[in-house]
Amino acid sequence: MRQPLQDRIKLAKKKWFDVRDKYSSELNIYQLKTYHSASKIRLEQFLALRTVWVTLTRDQFNPDEWGINDINGAADLLRTKESWPQYLNHVHKVAPDSIHPVPCIGGFEIVWYHQQLVQDLVDLEDYTAPKPDFSPIANRTRNRLKRKRQIERLDTPCPPSREPPRHAAKRKREEEKQRKEKINNGINKYFNNAFAAPSVSKPLPSLNEAAMLNSSFDNDETPAVPSSQRSTQVTGSDPEYAEEGKFPRHQDEQIVNTCLITFANVATFTVPGVKAHWSLQRKGFTFGQGANKLYEARIDGHLYTLANSKKSRVIVEVKKRERFALKAVHMQETAQMAAWISSEPDAHQEASRGSWKGYRRFLVSQNRHEIFLTVAEYDSQYLDYIQNPGYDLDPSLMTMFQFGPWNVSKRTHMNEFAAILLAMTLQLGSE
Repeated sequence: MRQPLQDRIKLAKKKWFDVRDKYSSELNIYQLKTYHSASKIRLEQFLALRTVWVTLTRDQFNPDEWGINDINGAADLLRTKESWPQYLNHVHKVAPDSIHPVPCIGGFEIVWYHQQLVQDLVDLEDYTAPKPDFSPIANRTRNRLKRKRQIERLDTPCPPSREPPRHAAKRKREEEKQRKEKINNGINKYFNNAFAAPSVSKPLPSLNEAAMLNSSFDNDETPAVPSSQRSTQVTGSDPEYAEEGKFPRHQDEQIVNTCLITFANVATFTVPGVKAHWSLQRKGFTFGQGANKLYEARIDGHLYTLANSKKSRVIVEVKKRERFALKAVHMQETAQMAAWISSEPDAHQEASRGSWKGYRRFLVSQNRHEIFLTVAEYDSQYLDYIQNPGYDLDPSLMTMFQFGPWNVSKRTHMNEFAAILLAMTLQLGSE
């Protein structure tokens, strides 16, 4: 039995306060000592943005409830496109060597092509390559000699109480693993529970507190230093041990970004009444104004209108990895949403839920072959908190409702999400 939405919201807020209360300060966003860009945001800054996440499944999304009107009308408009049923008939994964020639499906060829490519990103990165040795040649020589001497010592009489080197190395690794697990307990409890995926989805992996606070979200993406120049030895573990080398097949996220934006455009730009455009522009938002500019957030695309091209109607974020495998994607998307609110405070949709009244914004994200729709809701108190450095009342929380995933290899999913995109494009382009 599914938990009622209001109970989910209350539980998420309680968990947020439980973590926030571990800090001595109130964590006002304008009073932190240091700030980081959205892609490098740290836990303290995230908490100061006062946001909770509620994860919901694809089938729990009711467009009318979340401010997207006339979804049935949008679906009818799609069916009038001659190429639409042709495209849907080809929505399934094919073997990589069967992608060419691309089927003739009346304008959706480029969409189908990129949707096949993003599915192959999964296969390629799941491939286990032969384990290379990246350590310097001098180290490899010394290590071989060291191993040889260890083997020779094992062949000679020695006190029975002496621990063999390989056992000592294994014991050290186990001790290090236990030490890290103790570090994880506090932060993991918050992220694994407050940000847990629905039961039908894969759970988020454990977060290492030290790794999360000392690294950026982009560690899964293009490395700042070529892998050939980076040490693969794990600090604090057996010096004989080396991590398996990783060969990223795709150094950026352009293939995923192109897949999503192309799908949005081809599904909408030939429909009469459409006035908005889906763009690949990596637009930047700044949180704060004038002397109070705190950080920058850059997105992977957005929906805009020619009547007001400077204002975004929907923002887009993509990753080449699956969402459950990312360390803290919710934190980055929170920072992006807050910066968008700060930069364009009137680019929202008015919303209400029971007695609650406030504002709503949309974020579309694609993680490899899966698409998600996130609806952000907040009230006037939260808006005042974001805009006013001198705001001294107890601000409310913004809630990010994540729906999905919609899988690009499933016909029913693409049929549904195309109607959502078209309804959003028609509606937000006219507001």
